[in-house]
Amino acid sequence: MPKYNVHEAKTQLSKLLERVAAGEEVIIAKSGVPVARLVPASPPQERPLGTEKGRVFVADDFDAPLPRTSSKPSRSEGPPRHPNLVVDACGARTPRASQPKAPHQVG
Repeated sequence: MPKYNVHEAKTQLSKLLERVAAGEEVIIAKSGVPVARLVPASPPQERPLGTEKGRVFVADDFDAPLPRTSSKPSRSEGPPRHPNLVVDACGARTPRASQPKAPHQVG
Protein backbone atom coordinates (compact mmCIF):
# COMPACT_ATOMS: atom_id res chain seq x y z
CA MET A 1 0.00 0.00 0.00
CA PRO A 2 1.57 3.30 -1.04
CA LYS A 3 1.66 6.09 1.52
CA TYR A 4 1.34 9.80 0.65
CA ASN A 5 1.55 12.83 2.88
CA VAL A 6 -1.34 15.33 2.84
CA HIS A 7 0.42 17.78 0.52
CA GLU A 8 1.24 15.06 -2.02
CA ALA A 9 -2.29 13.68 -1.81
CA LYS A 10 -3.80 17.11 -2.49
CA THR A 11 -1.59 17.76 -5.51
CA GLN A 12 -2.02 14.25 -6.95
CA LEU A 13 -5.62 13.53 -5.98
CA SER A 14 -6.78 12.71 -9.52
CA LYS A 15 -3.97 10.17 -9.97
CA LEU A 16 -4.66 8.65 -6.56
CA LEU A 17 -8.35 8.29 -7.41
CA GLU A 18 -7.44 6.50 -10.65
CA ARG A 19 -5.25 4.06 -8.67
CA VAL A 20 -8.04 3.48 -6.17
CA ALA A 21 -10.58 2.95 -8.96
CA ALA A 22 -8.23 0.27 -10.32
CA GLY A 23 -8.53 -1.56 -6.98
CA GLU A 24 -5.47 -0.29 -5.11
CA GLU A 25 -5.63 1.06 -1.55
CA VAL A 26 -3.78 4.29 -0.69
CA ILE A 27 -2.78 5.59 2.75
CA ILE A 28 -2.72 9.34 3.49
CA ALA A 29 -0.48 10.40 6.36
CA LYS A 30 -0.02 13.62 8.32
CA SER A 31 3.48 14.12 9.72
CA GLY A 32 4.21 10.49 8.91
CA VAL A 33 1.20 9.18 10.88
CA PRO A 34 -1.50 7.44 8.81
CA VAL A 35 -4.82 9.30 9.13
CA ALA A 36 -6.88 8.04 6.18
CA ARG A 37 -7.16 5.14 3.79
CA LEU A 38 -8.56 5.54 0.28
CA VAL A 39 -10.30 2.35 -0.83
CA PRO A 40 -12.49 1.52 -3.81
CA ALA A 41 -16.16 2.24 -3.24
CA SER A 42 -18.36 -0.81 -3.04
CA PRO A 43 -21.09 -1.05 -5.69
CA PRO A 44 -24.55 -0.09 -4.47
CA GLN A 45 -26.59 -3.04 -3.28
CA GLU A 46 -29.98 -3.72 -4.79
CA ARG A 47 -32.77 -3.50 -2.25
CA PRO A 48 -35.57 -6.01 -2.74
CA LEU A 49 -39.04 -4.54 -3.05
CA GLY A 50 -42.00 -5.70 -1.00
CA THR A 51 -40.22 -6.63 2.21
CA GLU A 52 -42.79 -4.70 4.28
CA LYS A 53 -45.84 -6.10 2.46
CA GLY A 54 -48.62 -6.76 4.94
CA ARG A 55 -46.96 -4.70 7.68
CA VAL A 56 -47.86 -1.22 6.42
CA PHE A 57 -51.43 0.08 6.21
CA VAL A 58 -52.63 3.26 4.51
CA ALA A 59 -56.26 4.21 5.16
CA ASP A 60 -58.51 4.96 2.18
CA ASP A 61 -59.13 8.50 3.49
CA PHE A 62 -55.51 9.32 4.39
CA ASP A 63 -55.63 12.48 2.28
CA ALA A 64 -59.08 13.69 3.35
CA PRO A 65 -59.30 17.14 4.98
CA LEU A 66 -59.05 17.14 8.76
CA PRO A 67 -62.23 18.01 10.68
CA ARG A 68 -62.43 21.50 12.13
CA THR A 69 -62.65 21.25 15.89
CA SER A 70 -63.10 24.94 16.71
CA SER A 71 -64.03 28.17 14.97
CA LYS A 72 -61.33 30.05 16.89
CA PRO A 73 -57.82 30.11 15.45
CA SER A 74 -55.34 28.14 17.46
CA ARG A 75 -52.43 29.84 19.22
CA SER A 76 -50.06 28.16 16.79
CA GLU A 77 -51.48 30.21 13.89
CA GLY A 78 -49.67 33.37 14.95
CA PRO A 79 -46.66 34.60 16.83
CA PRO A 80 -46.64 33.94 20.56
CA ARG A 81 -48.13 36.78 22.52
CA HIS A 82 -46.16 38.53 25.23
CA PRO A 83 -47.32 41.63 27.13
CA ASN A 84 -43.96 43.41 26.75
CA LEU A 85 -43.47 42.76 23.00
CA VAL A 86 -44.91 44.49 19.96
CA VAL A 87 -45.26 42.50 16.71
CA ASP A 88 -44.94 44.55 13.50
CA ALA A 89 -46.40 43.71 10.07
CA CYS A 90 -43.38 41.52 9.19
CA GLY A 91 -43.74 39.48 12.36
CA ALA A 92 -40.67 40.96 14.04
CA ARG A 93 -40.98 41.25 17.80
CA THR A 94 -39.55 44.28 19.51
CA PRO A 95 -39.74 45.35 23.14
CA ARG A 96 -42.65 47.62 23.92
CA ALA A 97 -41.54 51.18 24.68
CA SER A 98 -41.79 51.73 28.38
CA GLN A 99 -44.34 54.36 29.29
CA PRO A 100 -43.28 56.90 31.90
CA LYS A 101 -45.23 56.31 35.06
CA ALA A 102 -47.46 59.07 36.34
CA PRO A 103 -46.08 60.79 39.40
CA HIS A 104 -47.47 59.47 42.61
CA GLN A 105 -50.13 61.77 43.92
CA VAL A 106 -50.91 61.96 47.56
CA GLY A 107 -54.42 63.16 48.13
